[in-house]
Amino acid sequence: NSPLKSPPTEVLVGGCQNVLSYLSKLQAGKEASQIDISGFSLLAVPFEVTYFSNLTRLVLDNNRLKTLWPVTPTPHPTERDKAVIVGGGKLAYRHIGTPKGRTPHWEEPLDPLRLVGPYDELPTPSIDRYPVHFLGNLVNLQSLSAKNNVISELPAKCFPRWQTCLRELFLDNNQISILPFEMHTLDMLQSFTINGNNLKHPPVDFQTEGFPTLRKYWKRIATSEHTGICELANMSLLLFPTEFVDDPRFSYNIKYLDLSGNQITTINPRIHNMTALETLHLERNSIDRLPDTLFHCTNLTELCVDDNKLLEVNKSIGNCSRIISLSLNGNRLENIPEELGRLTGMTKLALGNNRLKLGTAWWLAGLISLESLWLFGNQISAIPVVIGMLTRLDDLRLHNNPLKDPPKNIIVGGIKSIRDYLSYNIVYEFDQSALAPPRTKKNVDNAKLMAKKQEVQNAARHCEYQVTSTAPTDARGAYHFGNALDGGANRSTFWMSSPGVDSVVVEVNLGTKFSLQRIELHWRSNFSARCYTVQLSEEGRQWFLVHRGVSMEESEEGKVKEEEEHVTHVYAAYGTDRVDTIMLRDESSMMIRSALPSTGVQWVRVQMTRRWFNSYRLNQLYAWGDRVEGASFVTGAGEDGTLSFKDA
Repeated sequence: NSPLKSPPTEVLVGGCQNVLSYLSKLQAGKEASQIDISGFSLLAVPFEVTYFSNLTRLVLDNNRLKTLWPVTPTPHPTERDKAVIVGGGKLAYRHIGTPKGRTPHWEEPLDPLRLVGPYDELPTPSIDRYPVHFLGNLVNLQSLSAKNNVISELPAKCFPRWQTCLRELFLDNNQISILPFEMHTLDMLQSFTINGNNLKHPPVDFQTEGFPTLRKYWKRIATSEHTGICELANMSLLLFPTEFVDDPRFSYNIKYLDLSGNQITTINPRIHNMTALETLHLERNSIDRLPDTLFHCTNLTELCVDDNKLLEVNKSIGNCSRIISLSLNGNRLENIPEELGRLTGMTKLALGNNRLKLGTAWWLAGLISLESLWLFGNQISAIPVVIGMLTRLDDLRLHNNPLKDPPKNIIVGGIKSIRDYLSYNIVYEFDQSALAPPRTKKNVDNAKLMAKKQEVQNAARHCEYQVTSTAPTDARGAYHFGNALDGGANRSTFWMSSPGVDSVVVEVNLGTKFSLQRIELHWRSNFSARCYTVQLSEEGRQWFLVHRGVSMEESEEGKVKEEEEHVTHVYAAYGTDRVDTIMLRDESSMMIRSALPSTGVQWVRVQMTRRWFNSYRLNQLYAWGDRVEGASFVTGAGEDGTLSFKDA
């Protein structure tokens, strides 16, 4: 009737023969320092096995072990059991010194890597030898096999005790999902198998790389705690290592992280915990999206995500104002967010081998420190003119693009030749980007210029026109836009937009190129625009801002400054018509607006964004100027978007 602690119950139920076999193997193993107790359906490592401190080989195959922790004798250990723990042990039995009325209990040791003395007196760390009952006591163990069990947890605190002895470890066909970080201390391990498990961490392709790579992975992580540098390139990593985001030892210290050349598909969303991160290399992986939390790492200065599968760049990248180098070559990008223009300190931007067309790309104006810009291998047909204003740019790569503008002879001339070609029509597009710095307004006396105006023709009369907006523009009866282009022949007619629509865009095709002197907008009483822009174009694709009219309220809100070039204040004309005159050239035909195309204008665009009342109403739009003789002009666009030209 006494409760036996040895052999275990699962051995006893096998009968007398099973018990004798078990005891004989223990006895033989004790003498040979090798114990093989396979096939006994054990649920835990037998307690008495851990007393054989000279054991060199332990085989526990074909049992039902759930863990490699031996069973702790509770609740009433023997005097022998009270001689408690070593490194790797989980619990310590505390009896002496327990307050009266409190039951003795097993507790976690303060320092599990140091021996402590028996609890028949106060702990005495100076004691070197005494019986213990945890696997950590097997300090001479060279081979451990636990195949074909249901183990899900490994004794992490034991591995440091086996640093100089364990050479073989076999854990095939179990339920292990995590290998403990402490395994990196197994310096003598030569043979290690863990087939038939569902390993999720560490994220190394163990079957391909083997334990040496796994140990190198752990060693480099351990070293990074002190150096702040962790290089894990080309290690067949399948996942982003969780140690970096979950363990403060690493997340608060790592400044340089290289994960290039692996098989990572996603970045851990908790990467914002890496508050010290400055440089991150992720090239040659399979990442299709970057988490927004990555750009909460505000100390980030260098980010390289070359040769991945990115489809877009996060708008939150604008939060990382310290980035000086951004490399996104070899992805699947089609658009770049304007927020990238906030990175005013960036010196290198690499966007090669993507699917970019760029368009006007006015966000580039904000990259005032840019020295290197790689745009090779994209679908760019025309270099954005804004590149001409990047004065520090000395490395521009444009090969493998279907470029049509500038001409090839300009491109082969290098960056200086390209900048000179583009600089003639550079303009800040304030209505498209808030990134451009303010410009100084030129002193222009419109009244004086109007008094000395030349006799020129109205290019807008009887020309082609088109009207687009966020809602259908009113074209009923007397309100169609042709009324604003008849040269004032019928003063009772006017154009009226659809009621309740703020954003309305009107584009007027002059039919051929003109050297415009001025543009006049004759607004109808009470129905002028509260905020609008006037833009010009040579071919109807690339537009240049020449005027912006804003109300005093807009200016006071800090959205614009009157000191900026081509910006004037407008007012509500109650009961009277209002005329806005935009002077483009003076009496000697010299350009006043720096954005005016020097080869002539064929398109005029008026973009209205805020109303005074329920609609916009325009009596007349005048475009005064001289026709450019001999200039080619656009006659139409093909199905593929290419423009057709005709000589005048």
